[in-house]
Amino acid sequence: MAPSAIIMHPRINGSVAQTLMAFMAEIPAGGKSGRHRHNSEAIIHILQGRGYSVFEGVRYEWEAGDTISPPVNQWHQHFNSDNEKAVIYLAVTNDPLLEAMGILVEEPGELIE
Repeated sequence: MAPSAIIMHPRINGSVAQTLMAFMAEIPAGGKSGRHRHNSEAIIHILQGRGYSVFEGVRYEWEAGDTISPPVNQWHQHFNSDNEKAVIYLAVTNDPLLEAMGILVEEPGELIE
């Protein structure tokens, strides 16, 4: 698992957002995330690096400054194309809202590559 840090969540004392969470994460040089899907919405802004994501078998390239949003409930995985530099991204999701409603679903899947 790549390093990540939650920076906003309703359980963090003083958090103003009650339905959203935000975290920063890293995909190591040449690395990849786990393949997964979730019923929560996510917006991912690439802060550093370049790579691609595969959503339901379709590849989408991205680089620093791009923003992606995985379609809800679609299998996806993120890849770092650079063998020397890590990808760093900021993600915002509505996980806390779905968790409070008792309907949050996150599923790991088999890796694509």
